[in-house]
Amino acid sequence: MLVAALPVVLAVLPAQGPSTQPAVADRPEHLRRYKLTSLVLEPRQEDTGAFDSWRVECPMVIRWQDRWLMFYSAITRTGGLDDSTIGVAVSDDLVHWRDRRQVLRRGPEGAFDHGGISGPFVWGERDTLKMIYIGFPRLGYETRPGRHGLATSKDGIQWTKAEFNPVHDPGPKGSWNDECLYKTFIMKHDGRYWMFYNAYGTQDHCEQIGLAFSDDLHRWTQHPENPVLRRGDPLRDRDHRIIGDPWILKNGDTWEMYYFAFDGQHARECLATSKDLLHWTKSLLNPIMDVGPAGSYDAVHCHKPCIILHQGVHYHFFTAVGTKGEKKDYRGIGLATSRRLPRCDYR
Repeated sequence: MLVAALPVVLAVLPAQGPSTQPAVADRPEHLRRYKLTSLVLEPRQEDTGAFDSWRVECPMVIRWQDRWLMFYSAITRTGGLDDSTIGVAVSDDLVHWRDRRQVLRRGPEGAFDHGGISGPFVWGERDTLKMIYIGFPRLGYETRPGRHGLATSKDGIQWTKAEFNPVHDPGPKGSWNDECLYKTFIMKHDGRYWMFYNAYGTQDHCEQIGLAFSDDLHRWTQHPENPVLRRGDPLRDRDHRIIGDPWILKNGDTWEMYYFAFDGQHARECLATSKDLLHWTKSLLNPIMDVGPAGSYDAVHCHKPCIILHQGVHYHFFTAVGTKGEKKDYRGIGLATSRRLPRCDYR
């Protein structure tokens, strides 16, 4: 039985214009962000035959079998269109990544994920890794409608897709999530699975974050008060186009949802907090991580968070979008930490 919900109460993001947010050093320590000088994972443009030669994005980092694994969306080009699959890289220190491999491919013709797969969310249960991913029907960048699929693995390399895929479809026509499903965050809470995810719908003509519940990862029930995190005022706020890619952490007795907000020009990392996972308040410190200066690797977008707490430091991985050479939409994976680490170069 679902918990009855009250109306969502939200604080607004600051209006467009010069930032009035405190300097990094004046923020709570866990919200400080120091960006590394260079990206930690880039597309292998020099190898046009590589599965990740065009773009890399949507980092998902997990500790498994005594090593760090980063699953990510790996994009090459097929017939002039984006061709997205899932890759993995390995690290010993969360900073230097190696041994890239393609681990999940597009489905056969007619499958819901024939056109591309993206946005992996991976977690472990006992001796098995599980992945919820987004499947798209046609080649291209995030072609609608996106649906969610499930895959499992013992080692993070060999994956098996569920026979009953897709496990989660867009909502009914005219709803907040009727056009396309995007990135998920899965957690086990109160004996069942909770899925936070962003979706586009014709009800509001934007992307917002909703919540669904499941006992088996196969059948999902929507929270009756979706979306749980809504866009702001289109005439005032910087989050009126997209609110997406939720990432949940617990800080004391407070739940924190990290997400990105897009205003039509730039995407930035933001934060909302909750006591019950159902009612969320946007932080007055937003954005907690802004785009970089002109010409930098994240001058256009700094978004799509994955945050790992390790030895007292928050490692905030994100998709960076900037300009490199003649490429105006150069996508790679960046890293910011809540404290400056030794032997790392920072901006």
